[in-house]
Amino acid sequence: MKHIRIGVLALAALILLPSAAVAQQPVGDVADGNDSPGLLDISHFYGVKTVSDGPLTIRIHFFENVKSSMFTKSSKDKVSVYFDASPNYDGVADYTGIVRQTNSGDLEFLISGSGSSFDPLKVTRPNRRELKTIVPGNSPPNPNGPLEIKVKTVYVSTSGACASGCQDRAPDSGWLLT
Repeated sequence: MKHIRIGVLALAALILLPSAAVAQQPVGDVADGNDSPGLLDISHFYGVKTVSDGPLTIRIHFFENVKSSMFTKSSKDKVSVYFDASPNYDGVADYTGIVRQTNSGDLEFLISGSGSSFDPLKVTRPNRRELKTIVPGNSPPNPNGPLEIKVKTVYVSTSGACASGCQDRAPDSGWLLT
């Protein structure tokens, strides 16, 4: 009887441990605490694909209002999205997207990596605290199936706490599985 209990416990551990590891990786949406000084403190972000080969919608929300003019090409302020598009999820960014303001004042999302650069994607502003872009499906940074993404911001002020730059990440560690 003792051997049966040990066997049942071992089997339960084998079943529960892998699912616990998977449950720790956020899927679709990440809330981030009000933990970084400056205007580019991430409130939450999400990356959603409704079908395996479909487009990836990325939305980044901030605690403060954010002006599009913060993202000029000469600005030190940055919003970057990292893509781990390899099927083995090796934790290495294969592609990086950066939000930049065009000369006409619009925002664009510039993706590069793995020796390639891609046509700019449009960034919209659903409200003053949010950036949104859509990465086409079946593209190198958004291959068929799930992928991992994370966001990093850098805000540099002329004085005060962020004069040397304040950074925020979401998730704070690891990646978001889409």
